[in-house]
Amino acid sequence: VAAREADLKRQQEQFPNRKPKPLPVNFSVAIAKDREWDTLDALRYSAEDVPDASSPTGKRKQKKILEGFAVAEKMRRVYTMNEEALHVVGRLLLPDPKDMQKKQEDSGEATTTTAKAPTREVGIYGLEQGYEADLQGEDGKSVAELDNSGNIFEKTQTILKAKRDGSDIHTTLDQEIQHVAMKEAKRIQQEFKPKSVSIVVLEPTTGHLLALVSTPTVDLSTPHPEMSAEEMLLSQQDRCATYRLEPGSVLKTLTIAAALELGRVTPTETFTCYGGLTVGNKTIHCDNNKDHGDVNI
Repeated sequence: VAAREADLKRQQEQFPNRKPKPLPVNFSVAIAKDREWDTLDALRYSAEDVPDASSPTGKRKQKKILEGFAVAEKMRRVYTMNEEALHVVGRLLLPDPKDMQKKQEDSGEATTTTAKAPTREVGIYGLEQGYEADLQGEDGKSVAELDNSGNIFEKTQTILKAKRDGSDIHTTLDQEIQHVAMKEAKRIQQEFKPKSVSIVVLEPTTGHLLALVSTPTVDLSTPHPEMSAEEMLLSQQDRCATYRLEPGSVLKTLTIAAALELGRVTPTETFTCYGGLTVGNKTIHCDNNKDHGDVNI
């Protein structure tokens, strides 16, 4: 209230001929955000002593609604592994109304009215985006008679459309291996200062993904005002699965191991590198387009 009154005073000083708007009866001010449940419970209620003959002290604590305070609850996605699995899981955001209207226009569903501000978050990146339709579920619809407080009168509700809960998605990622891989990626990032680091760990007998790590990354559970919008964007991209970059030297060891096992080459055999190899109508060049001459396995 004091903040509101100070604002009204500044307006009156700046515009002396303008009549200030009266303070609304239901005016409220947010005093705290993102608090723990225990703190919210303390704001909802205050404790007072009431007589109790069965208590050793003759009194007991009783919760009483704390007048003048209200708690607004809001559902929020919690990332249990924080930055370690952000690139795989993805995240939720409210879509831009302009983007929604453009999609409607592209699909031929555009209307003359301006798109309303969205109220449901949608997935961007990772599994949140790829499996958006499966995870989102679908709202139901019903009609009923309500009292003045919004409570439904008994036996007046008719379900017109049943709700559908979103599906669960299970991955083959191993939480411990993912943690170790991210720890190693951060060490490499800090020590050698590359633009990015990507680590993939596979189960060789099944092909299951055990770890999928990309850096730079970011912990979305806390705000990062020091990061630009572009830095935030780059910190959430899964380079392992979305960047079009050949594994290159990573597969050389597998190719050589297979050739040695099949007896196609020997450890002392040599060959001449001319700086590239033509496959079909395309030539694949060595790094920096240089030839390496005679080299051994």
